[in-house]
Amino acid sequence: MVIDRHLQSDPTVALLAREWVKRNRPRFARDACKISAGINLFSIGVEALILAPDHLPSYALAHAVLALVAGASWLALRFSRPHRRLEQKVASWCLVSPAAGLLVAYAFFFLLRHEAYLVTIATSYAAVGFFGSLYLHRFWREQYLHGLVNVACLCLLFVVLSEQRIVVSALFSLQFLTVVTMHLFRREFFGSAYERFKGYQALLPLSVATNLVVAPEEALDHAFAPAPRYTICLCSDWRNFQGLAAAWDPEKLSHAIAAYYDLVCERLARHVPDDCYYFDWTADELFIVFFAEPGKEEELRDAVMTFVYELSTLVHERATEWFGTAFRYDVGLAAGEALVGIVGPKLRRKTTVIGRVPGVAKRFESEAKRLRSTCSQNDRPLVVMDTSLAPAAERSAYLDPSGFRRTVAVGKDVENQDCVTWQTPLTGGYRSVA
Repeated sequence: MVIDRHLQSDPTVALLAREWVKRNRPRFARDACKISAGINLFSIGVEALILAPDHLPSYALAHAVLALVAGASWLALRFSRPHRRLEQKVASWCLVSPAAGLLVAYAFFFLLRHEAYLVTIATSYAAVGFFGSLYLHRFWREQYLHGLVNVACLCLLFVVLSEQRIVVSALFSLQFLTVVTMHLFRREFFGSAYERFKGYQALLPLSVATNLVVAPEEALDHAFAPAPRYTICLCSDWRNFQGLAAAWDPEKLSHAIAAYYDLVCERLARHVPDDCYYFDWTADELFIVFFAEPGKEEELRDAVMTFVYELSTLVHERATEWFGTAFRYDVGLAAGEALVGIVGPKLRRKTTVIGRVPGVAKRFESEAKRLRSTCSQNDRPLVVMDTSLAPAAERSAYLDPSGFRRTVAVGKDVENQDCVTWQTPLTGGYRSVA
């Protein structure tokens, strides 16, 4: 996907652009076929009024053929819909062929050398070149192919029509300006889409945010409707954050927070599908809601445990190196059914989880703080989870079996509840995750 350099630094822009093109190409192609058929039929009617009777057949036949091609392309696109890859190829053809066909038709009209219609033909050719590119500017491949057809036709006219080279040269200049203009339009469009995505991703799961950007007909209220879902909530909180805030200047602390969460997001995206979690944070507190559709609970638990391993080892090791000081945080994990979706007041809707699970995760994170006093020499994160997650944790290929302990919580709202703790042993270290 061709995108400008200042946007290429974030691969998300290219992913958004590719997804937008893939999602919208068939819709734009259907409209292009309809517009093409309408323009060509209208042109036949206009030509019947302004052309000499002996000239009409050549012009009318060309437009009639293009109208039939547009209709046949629309039918092909409709029948290819069940086959996604075929539909994309047919849609690409349907996007290019209407305007490119008109360019070829008007080049043919030039070659007929009817001087009386020269201004009309040249104006129509220029309009098709510009507005065809304008319609296609978000689809860079199709727009460039349209431009190549335009240049090829103009090169032919420049060679054959020596008496009209001034007109053809003017059309060449217009084509160059059109390419530059459409490049700027495309940059503006996908840059704006990226800004919308950044706004949505702060409130929604990444897959939902992407869908809202690439499918503008999708309503926010229905994009991620609240529904009971199997949920795993993760809560993590730094220890001695106030001490760091007092010792460091705000700018240094801000960079440290950004680096920490960038690494967390990187590992999260690597192990958990985008449509299975919602990420949120406030200062030093991390909160992630993982959710799964029926039948995929086991797969989600395994993915979450791999992420928890990386959060407790790799992330902690790198953060300790960056900060240059003892760095501690703990993790609470709870699982169960909860209501997950976009809820809240009309002007402040966001993804929220409602139920007992998030509260238990927070209590377990607080429980980890209490339990840390029994392993004070180990700075590595202490994970406290409910027993329903223990089988997935124990079968993980990465969580060291010697780090597990079973205990009973004593904190508020989780008093006397069985739970499992895990912490990387002092002799252990990070092992690369495939």
